[in-house]
Amino acid sequence: KRFSADRYPDGIPEKVLVGVRSELELIAAKNYAPYFLTVRDLVHYARYERKILCQGRGSAANSMVCYCLEI
Repeated sequence: KRFSADRYPDGIPEKVLVGVRSELELIAAKNYAPYFLTVRDLVHYARYERKILCQGRGSAANSMVCYCLEI
């Protein structure tokens, strides 16, 4: 299953591509990828296995990477 087809059925807007690239560069520079992937796993488990409501807060609510990871 392709994520982009679910979130952006009409194609990924250029603004989103630019924003995601920028966020990914920062995440790579700070070596935060393991953090984001761990949070994604925890949220996915809570949301889909335990049926617990999980919502982004603060800067996570504005993060394109968090949106793409369904955090």
